[in-house]
Amino acid sequence: MLIISKKLVSSHFPESQSYYSTLAKLMMKEDLDLSADDNDVHSWLDALNERELSIFGKNFLTLTSASVAYNVNPVADQFQRAFQTSTFCNRLYSFFNKRWFFDQVLNDFLVRSFLRFGYEISFEALDKGAIEILGPYGISYTFRRLAERISKLQSGFVVRRVRYDPWPPAWWGRLLRCGDRSTPALPQLSDSTTADIYSTAVTPRTLIASRADSIAALTVTRRA
Repeated sequence: MLIISKKLVSSHFPESQSYYSTLAKLMMKEDLDLSADDNDVHSWLDALNERELSIFGKNFLTLTSASVAYNVNPVADQFQRAFQTSTFCNRLYSFFNKRWFFDQVLNDFLVRSFLRFGYEISFEALDKGAIEILGPYGISYTFRRLAERISKLQSGFVVRRVRYDPWPPAWWGRLLRCGDRSTPALPQLSDSTTADIYSTAVTPRTLIASRADSIAALTVTRRA
């Protein structure tokens, strides 16, 4: 093929020119008439291009593989350790290394799933009953906590008892007095009787006693 192409080129160009310069001119000239020998020249050029591409592809793959190996080898041990300790990778490794017969596939994917459903859902949840699991225990626990909180409100002091009592005795007289508007008026006392009452009621001893009672009530309130 090479001899034929040289003869074809030499028939159209002088022999003083080199082979490669002639070939370049042949490739650049589109209006060159080579009559019936054009197919042989083009087939030779195609073979040359394919050979160059194959050499380039081999060199590219070789250099790429070498660079990948040079960069991956330092971290290969860490990657292998992480691959072996990972749960997903371990399952994936065991999946591809097993001999998957029909009975093994049936047991691993179908039978085990049905057995897990039958025990955890149908037996533990449905047969025992959601009311039995949540109802009595939850209700008893709620009432017990409520009773503990109510018992903490009553500490034995009268002040706290009156604070949390919805109907303390101090309100009864006011409610009865406001509700019964037909209550007869109190009898009018004379000036002498009123003076005797004030003189006997308001004394230094009574003032000291009332002051002591208020201080004691305030102390009890602060402690509570």
